[in-house]
Amino acid sequence: MIRDNISRRDFIKITAMTAAASLVDINSLKALTGSVKDKDQYPVVLVGSGLGGLTCAAYLSKAGFPVTVLEQHHKPGGYATSFRRADFTFEVSLHAMAASGNATHAIIKELGLLEKIELVRLEKSHRRISKGRDMMLPDRNPEAYIEMLSGFYPSEKQGIHSFVTEILEIQGEVYRLFQNKNQYTTITFPFQYPGMWGVRNKTLQDLLDDHVKNPNLKDDLGYLWGYYGLPPSKLSGFYYANSVADYLKNGSSYVRGQSQSLSDALVGIIKEHGGLVRLNTPVEEILVKNEAISGVITKGGEKIPASFVVSNASVPDTFGKLLSKDADGFDYREKISAFRPSISSFCVWLGLKGNLRGNIPGCNIQVASMGSMEEAFRYALNCNADKMGYTVTVFDNYYQGYSAPEKSTVMITCLSGYQPWRVFEKDYLSNRKKAYYAAKSRIAGTLIHRAEKDIIPGLSSMIEEMDASTPLTNLRYTGNPEGAIYGYEQAMNNQFMDRIKNHTPITGLYLAGAWGYPGGGFTGVMRGGLRTSRLIVESLA
Repeated sequence: MIRDNISRRDFIKITAMTAAASLVDINSLKALTGSVKDKDQYPVVLVGSGLGGLTCAAYLSKAGFPVTVLEQHHKPGGYATSFRRADFTFEVSLHAMAASGNATHAIIKELGLLEKIELVRLEKSHRRISKGRDMMLPDRNPEAYIEMLSGFYPSEKQGIHSFVTEILEIQGEVYRLFQNKNQYTTITFPFQYPGMWGVRNKTLQDLLDDHVKNPNLKDDLGYLWGYYGLPPSKLSGFYYANSVADYLKNGSSYVRGQSQSLSDALVGIIKEHGGLVRLNTPVEEILVKNEAISGVITKGGEKIPASFVVSNASVPDTFGKLLSKDADGFDYREKISAFRPSISSFCVWLGLKGNLRGNIPGCNIQVASMGSMEEAFRYALNCNADKMGYTVTVFDNYYQGYSAPEKSTVMITCLSGYQPWRVFEKDYLSNRKKAYYAAKSRIAGTLIHRAEKDIIPGLSSMIEEMDASTPLTNLRYTGNPEGAIYGYEQAMNNQFMDRIKNHTPITGLYLAGAWGYPGGGFTGVMRGGLRTSRLIVESLA
């Protein structure tokens, strides 16, 4: 292999792959921070307090930068929040996170979060019911996973083994590249990291087709696509392989006290190091002077000077609504206009009388769609409650005492496109919601009926409290266009290796959140928040 054999696009992919593997190099970040003088002369304003913004703010405040976080909502966290209904505390979004033996755990440890929160390692985290098969995925045991699937598909055992082996090798290469401090040469990269190189242009569908033939088996191997928001034909094979292999090796965890505890702990760290977190303070405009950031103006008219602004708001809103009209960046605006917001969600929260702990096997129980994964995505886009797949989360199986005695907390979640709800948008935003409420109630009722039939007998008679959310709910509380839950979708033109970067053409303006690099999910946005803090420090070092 010589350099001439590597195309410019592949060279860029190599660089992006190495960046993907080097999101966390905490020791070098410390060294960089130490080289920056007069940090108090560089105030940083963060627009939004989702996990990406809070993680970035926590690192910068610990490093000695003056940090101000401005949040439009009355509580911090974005999707990492919870809410009360009578005797029940409902989790807004977190089902599980990969936070053991990986970069996310390193962030949690480095920031001192382990002294403020408790991570509960989940057992029997994922269960799948599909076409007569009821499978409990083994936790932290890839070999047991191979054996379980081989029991259902004995003629495909070799392909199952080779698929799992390949994704584990890819995940191992990512970690090895990180350990090697990102040292590589263009010429030798394909030989040093053949797994990453081989999957660089493949979708998840390509990856599945390389190993197995049975369509049902492909569904079982690829069913976690819903956590990344695109079906196999559109989802990056690298993104799926690295994430799922991390789960197979390291398992998943949950934050005791709901994800609000994690957000509150990050706020505590920011304040302990002199930073400010101001709630109920929406930003009206990001100010630019001489093609560089100069500060922000709040909706209350207050002008806050800044050397850096980190937007944890959506990228479309950052460049379409918040950024001063004096700002340049036409080419950048044109580039991001080609990217699509991710899919949204429909959720039902149920507070139940009676104890489900240990009586319903599994923590997150997915009931598959009536069709293939591609059909499942189409059903979700249309919010077809009768046919789309859904997940029931039995939170009391996470740990003893999640709910009050003789109570249980359950969440039913499914993906939903925005289009079925667009018809209600104008009336919803004008607080005329009669037709909207009728549609929401109908879909929630259908999902409860299906969950009662498939998973929890007698569910309807157990309900004491109920609430539900739609893509319009997500839009209202987060401001995300189309109620997106993963920022920009992880399509092949904007996925992990080619993802939009967290620095922008505007000097001093950075991104931190699901819309930027590396993308959505709790682990993704926390890693992205660290990445952005490093970019800011690097610009001054």
